[in-house]
Amino acid sequence: MIGKTILHYKILEKLGEGGMGVVYKALDTKLNREVAIKFLPHHIAPTEEERERFKIEAQAAAALNHPNIATIYAVEEVDGETFIVMEFIKGRELKDIIHSNLPNFLSFRTVLDYAAQIADGLQAAHEEGVIHRDIKSANIMITEKDRVKIMDFGLAKLIGGAELTKKHSTLGTAAYMSPEQGRGDDIDHRTDIWSFGVVLYEMLTGQWPFRGEYDSAVLYSIMNEAPEAIATVRSDIPTALEQIVYKCLAKKATDRYETPKHLLNDLNKLTDKSLEQKPGHPTKIITRRKKSSQYIITAILIILAIASIAKFGLLRKKIKEPKIFNLRAITTSASIGRYGTQISPDGAYITYESNESGNLDIWVQQISSGQKINLTKDYDGRDAMGRWSPEGNWLAFQSTRDDGGIYMVSKFGGLPRKIVAHKNLESVSCWSPDGLKLTYTVAGTLCTVPVNGGMSEYIPLAHECISPYWSPDGDRIVYVTGNPNPYKQLWAINPDGSDPVLVLEKSGLFQFPQWSNDGNRIFFKSMKGGSRDIWWVPVDRKGNAVGSARQLTFGADAYEFSISKDGSHLAYMRDRGYFSICTIPHGIDRILNIIDATQILSQKEGMDCLALSPDHQWLAFQTYGGGKSDIWLARTNGQDLTPLTVDGSLNTYPSFSPDGKWIAFNSERNGNNDIYIMPVAGGQISALTHDLSSDQHPSWSVDGKKIIFHSDRSGNWDLWSVSVNGGDLQQLTFSSATDYFPTCSPDGHYVCFISNRTGMWEPYLLSTAGGDPKQLTEIRAHAIRGSWAPDGRTIYFNYYLDVDGTDRKIAAVSVEDGSIRKIMEFNKGDNLQGGLVADGEKLFFVTYFDDTDIWLADLVYE
Repeated sequence: MIGKTILHYKILEKLGEGGMGVVYKALDTKLNREVAIKFLPHHIAPTEEERERFKIEAQAAAALNHPNIATIYAVEEVDGETFIVMEFIKGRELKDIIHSNLPNFLSFRTVLDYAAQIADGLQAAHEEGVIHRDIKSANIMITEKDRVKIMDFGLAKLIGGAELTKKHSTLGTAAYMSPEQGRGDDIDHRTDIWSFGVVLYEMLTGQWPFRGEYDSAVLYSIMNEAPEAIATVRSDIPTALEQIVYKCLAKKATDRYETPKHLLNDLNKLTDKSLEQKPGHPTKIITRRKKSSQYIITAILIILAIASIAKFGLLRKKIKEPKIFNLRAITTSASIGRYGTQISPDGAYITYESNESGNLDIWVQQISSGQKINLTKDYDGRDAMGRWSPEGNWLAFQSTRDDGGIYMVSKFGGLPRKIVAHKNLESVSCWSPDGLKLTYTVAGTLCTVPVNGGMSEYIPLAHECISPYWSPDGDRIVYVTGNPNPYKQLWAINPDGSDPVLVLEKSGLFQFPQWSNDGNRIFFKSMKGGSRDIWWVPVDRKGNAVGSARQLTFGADAYEFSISKDGSHLAYMRDRGYFSICTIPHGIDRILNIIDATQILSQKEGMDCLALSPDHQWLAFQTYGGGKSDIWLARTNGQDLTPLTVDGSLNTYPSFSPDGKWIAFNSERNGNNDIYIMPVAGGQISALTHDLSSDQHPSWSVDGKKIIFHSDRSGNWDLWSVSVNGGDLQQLTFSSATDYFPTCSPDGHYVCFISNRTGMWEPYLLSTAGGDPKQLTEIRAHAIRGSWAPDGRTIYFNYYLDVDGTDRKIAAVSVEDGSIRKIMEFNKGDNLQGGLVADGEKLFFVTYFDDTDIWLADLVYE
């Protein structure tokens, strides 16, 4: 495009690209002025009628004439390409200004100046009947002269206007969406007031008021939770300004400011005096006290202060705060795994896991030169989660070789030596400071083992444990509990499990705690700030927190991290990967690979457990992250993404009723996994089972009268059925093995399920007419959740061959004779999720696409 002339606009350079199109800087050769041109995606106005509507509404937006609104000059169409010609603005995004300034905040005067200009621009637009609907810091430009320019005004309405009137549509970046936008309700100008409140909160604190690892978690927070008090982030905030923000963020639109003008009036009341006055602290104390009273009060305060100091161990020297400098990427490979990013004790090397060689291996890279070696190239399998020994000569790691376990290998290579034999290890291992022991977890149990040989010792704990890490003196171990997700608490214990101390709780998702070498801090990863970042908390020698948790990185997208032994460097794995619902076609006479797939819906939030509506028009699936899981809908082309459950509980395994009007799913909303149903159109959620056991994976019978599910209510995992009206509970299989994942055939004659009756996870068929289950075939692998073809003659399976589940494939199995036809293979490292569905023409499945690298930063303590 660069250098081309379209109509009378000469394209000069590309400025950016996003969900609303590609933006170029251009020269208007008629008027000899620089402009910005935004080419809109083809799906915006695919029909002639929608293009006409688009042009009419664009004219309304173009009529806005205000110094704080970026002007739309024209809407043009050439060769089927629609583009908007806008004012070209030299400046920076407000988002960039806010976050590049952290950990320092914008000054009050700057915040008030920007806020007043934004409110003024909103008022002018609302008076003309134009709603923005997508106000966010990335849509606000600040010119070189500090003039605010609201970008894309009217564009969100133009693009989403038709869709936003539909019940199942949402638009806008999740963190800035109003509750009514998140629900898909009708909206008015007060949705912009809400979004303005989010931007104002962001300008003051550097973070969003409503946060979560994924969109559904953010939407739940928006609809159900109060924002973190601004005063807890920066204590100098005037009360009056804090109240303005909270009024903008009222859950009910009627409780917000009626217009931006009313908001602007309150902003203008904030005088210089009010800015100087800290909340809750009067400028003058006018009451008089007798000196004797003052002495008594002073003495009491001194006694209380000494008691507090003694209690919290604050008599020691003040703990300095780490700050990040010189952040840089030190790897460029997209094949780096999530775990095992560790700096060597001398700070010269970094180890990580990567499938660069075709399978997951342990690699060591010299930081100064970038030279790297593969330490585990001897084994064509999974080697992961490397950990440096305290002196830096060895690495411990997990491997699937020889039936699985923990191994150690020299940093120079050679044959690994087995330390622990176990195939179900959970978390990364950790060396004791003296280098004599390794600590690891199995099924939530904390274990230690001598490195030079000996039996593992199981350490009794009151709760499940993951990610243990030793204190530098070897007297304590910190770990995360709350497994499985969410990881809600940090605990510290003695090595024998005694003297437990709760370090932190309910501060977002906890992962990978690490004690600093001086023993004064515990670093950890958390979602508290709205993104995956590294935090730290000051502690005493036992692990008691002696201050509040503090954020070290901002917007890092960090996964695992490591602090060097001397505390001078931080390394972390940056994960910008995403999940995608993909399709592959039927009828291809070769085995397909991921390059043959088409991505129809992608997002950073986890996705799994697909279900297909009977008319093949809709997909239901679960999203997960941050300890929550919800059911969402989307069309089979990826459009009209809609939440069905946004309630903060674990909602999984959706299933459509035969008439397509209902969704069954299981949920832990009442403490246990039970089966629920709800209308696809939204409405009341009804529980079908009520039991202390775990009822999961519902599948509708063909007549729509019953739901089949698996449950452990008998003491083993068996298949059960329940009436959709509740009651009439029946056990369908009776086995000492585990029977999982029932799915009913299209003709209603069979229920397919997965069982480990042979020691492998194989598919079975249970006749609805009665009798014992029969094994469908011998995949001789581990099968996961079958999906029937519409004609009932074929069942599709996702299965894997290796013990850790990484070598996954998709196969079609004939119901008639059990013959197997391999359809798709995945490279080792491709992250195929569990569920898949078929519509007769194509298969739908979910996979995760990695986009990872390792970053290194210097740490300075101030």
